[in-house]
Amino acid sequence: MASSDFSVFADLQFTPVSIDKSIRQVESALTSKRLNLGLNSKSFSSSLGIIKRDVSEFSKSLEAANARVIAFGASTIVLYKIQEAFEALVTSAINVEKQLQDINVIFNLSTAGLKKFSSDLFATAKNTGQSFETVAIAAKEFSRQGLGVQETAKRTKASMILLRQSDLDSEKAVSKLTAIMNIYGGQLQDITQAVNKLSNVDANFAVSMEDLVEAFSRSASSAKEAGVSFDEFTALVTVAQQATARGGAVIGNAFKTIFARLQSGDTLNTLKKWGVAYQDVNGKMLGGIELLKSYAESYKKLKSIGNETGAADLSQKVGGKRQLNILLATAERMIGFQNEFTQAQKISENATNEAIKRNEQLNQVTQVAYDQTKESARELAKIIGDIAFLPDLRGGLQFLNKNILEPIINSLNGEDIGSTVGKSIISGIGKTFTGPGVALLVGIVGKLIIKSVSFLGGALKDLMGMTSAASQQAAIQAKITEILS
Repeated sequence: MASSDFSVFADLQFTPVSIDKSIRQVESALTSKRLNLGLNSKSFSSSLGIIKRDVSEFSKSLEAANARVIAFGASTIVLYKIQEAFEALVTSAINVEKQLQDINVIFNLSTAGLKKFSSDLFATAKNTGQSFETVAIAAKEFSRQGLGVQETAKRTKASMILLRQSDLDSEKAVSKLTAIMNIYGGQLQDITQAVNKLSNVDANFAVSMEDLVEAFSRSASSAKEAGVSFDEFTALVTVAQQATARGGAVIGNAFKTIFARLQSGDTLNTLKKWGVAYQDVNGKMLGGIELLKSYAESYKKLKSIGNETGAADLSQKVGGKRQLNILLATAERMIGFQNEFTQAQKISENATNEAIKRNEQLNQVTQVAYDQTKESARELAKIIGDIAFLPDLRGGLQFLNKNILEPIINSLNGEDIGSTVGKSIISGIGKTFTGPGVALLVGIVGKLIIKSVSFLGGALKDLMGMTSAASQQAAIQAKITEILS
């Protein structure tokens, strides 16, 4: 409905005095003016259509902007990952080269020999689920002991197997195995046999490989001095741990004291006093295990006849007060029908390749496959680095250091005219950055903030304008409905 259709009503005067006259004026207006009472739907829909079209265009703009942002983000991620992968490649190659060179300083291997040794270390890392860094650290420690390349590689692998099957760290695994080999190396074929024996006992008794090597590191020397073999000492620690659960360190210290006491003259007199056999038929001193068994038999006999005083005196003389509990628990299991000591000794003696088998079983998991793949990638990075960029990179860095950086440093540290001029230039540049440079930076940042706020304000205004137009159309329609009513 056009606004002119209602202009006729603007001249009408409605007063109580001239009601009839007013009615006639309305009649005259209706007859003289054609009043269109039909509703023109286009007048309502045209404005709404414009709003709908504008909103649709705005939505398309948002979608296009969103697509650009996503594409930019994806491209950025891809580029970043490529840069990150290349950086990891370079870093890995450099680190591996350094670790191998640290070892080769001792071995002085040729290029081919070092490459072969590097392959052995990577194979050990992948086979035992360890990182190359861990393997290299162990190899470096063994190389410092004056061992050859092959023995170093063998001991490194054995220490990594021990590390994997115990709670030891790399440093302790190396040091404990070194102590064992230094003392009992003559009784063992190699270090792998020692690890197999420990692993076999670990699998059959309530004792861990960590407990065993801890005890060895603390009292193996005293045990060997007392004539105790590797298998016997392994069994001794095993039964003591099963009976007392005191841990390898405590048990090792206890047996160190016990073996020392068994060889003292005062203890031997006490053994003789209570009828403990301590010599063989030739008058030679019995070994540590025979002495402990003889003590166990005499202690049991004294207890059976009710001689508590004699049993206590004998035990305290052999073990002392602090080691008494471990001594009694071990002696009880060295004799009788349930001879756990003999069982553990046989398990140790009959060991073959138990540690190797356990290691292979531990490799049958996804985590190990992932670790092996990672170490293979690291080995590949080392090979690529040796071929592609490490020599050139090393030469470029050396050139940069010797021909550019060091001359500049020497020049600035000097007291000649050139050094003074250089210092003045650098000082001026620094003052520029800390003075006008800061103000310029603040101005640029401030302007960017103002522009951003202005842009956001304009966008908000446009959106609000769309909302206002819709509100105005709704108000006009309501007004028309009111007038028609």
